[in-house]
Amino acid sequence: MIRLVFGIILGAIMVIFAFQNRELVTIDFLAWQITLTRAFMVILVLLAGMIIGWLTGSVSRISRRKR
Repeated sequence: MIRLVFGIILGAIMVIFAFQNRELVTIDFLAWQITLTRAFMVILVLLAGMIIGWLTGSVSRISRRKR
């Protein structure tokens, strides 16, 4: 239940953030150049962090099960 409440609060904060940060930013990485809104960039970074955290947690749980 606490995860649901936390998710709803986080979602509301992200929507407010997206409306307040609509200006375009350019990201240069190696040979790529991407132009997108600042809010979309932050949301992508947040999602990438959540996926990485989930994957590392999954690997940790699997290794504990094998012991």
